[in-house]
Amino acid sequence: MGLAMCLGAIAPSLAADAPAVAPVPQLPVNDFARFPLLRDVVMSPDGKYLAGSYEVDQTAGTNSKFQLIVFALPSLKVTARLNFAPWHMPGLITWVGSTRLVVSENKVTGSLAAEQPTGDIIALNADGSQQRTLYSIAARGTPGASFNMMDMVDGNPTVVGPTHGMNGHVFIELHPFPMNVSQHDETRTAPFSTTWTVLVAIPGR
Repeated sequence: MGLAMCLGAIAPSLAADAPAVAPVPQLPVNDFARFPLLRDVVMSPDGKYLAGSYEVDQTAGTNSKFQLIVFALPSLKVTARLNFAPWHMPGLITWVGSTRLVVSENKVTGSLAAEQPTGDIIALNADGSQQRTLYSIAARGTPGASFNMMDMVDGNPTVVGPTHGMNGHVFIELHPFPMNVSQHDETRTAPFSTTWTVLVAIPGR
């Protein structure tokens, strides 16, 4: 009983001598109610690069501008930026080699709506060089369209993925129309009724 009373008397003294603990800072509520500026990050096969979709200005709502951005590891130095027009952003990012990647383009229709593919697929190196449009629904038949693109079946493209050997080739599926395509909201009829899978050798590596 005496020991308990002694400890009881000492405890308040020890509590008074203990240093005051600073209150834990509270996270701002805004941090839970905004979209991340960097999303859909994908690492290169050799682990030396990161590529992702970066929102340049989030204050503009659906008018925000996006970039495909590439970082070197471990320094996180930016090695490449690919700008997209307003209302457009990077879609699926696919590495087809240690320094070569392919990105599809999506259209933003609303802050909470799912992005819609435009039918454009672009290839570039991790340093931003050798940019090449592999497929574009809007550009087909125009003077600037590449022969490589025009040799492919007319359809709505989707990137499937790289080859097993990561040798700079990519599989692209071409789905039949009719469906709304590009920014022109056209309805087109494809010359086929089934999905084609095309192996594309990406130039410019």
